[in-house]
Amino acid sequence: MAGKPQPVRIAPSTQSFKVIMKCPLLIMLLFQLYPQMVQKNIYVLLPLMVQAIQFEIPVQIFAKIPKTTFNEFIAAQVKTVSFLAYLLKRLLIG
Repeated sequence: MAGKPQPVRIAPSTQSFKVIMKCPLLIMLLFQLYPQMVQKNIYVLLPLMVQAIQFEIPVQIFAKIPKTTFNEFIAAQVKTVSFLAYLLKRLLIG
């Protein structure tokens, strides 16, 4: 059937760097609204953020992914570093 449009495949939100990129901003907003939650959750979030920052795309995969996907991945890591700085500031200043 030549003219039939192919269905669009949408990645689940957990596999989207665009969604992951927004998570630090949302958590920061929640922490500003509920400052008492920072101390309870900071020690859970810190190791996860460090893991996300340290992650590298393997060379075999890097050659196959679109440049926009790679840019979104880097942007997600940058947002995570920014959020990490915010959390450390909150931890040190109180």
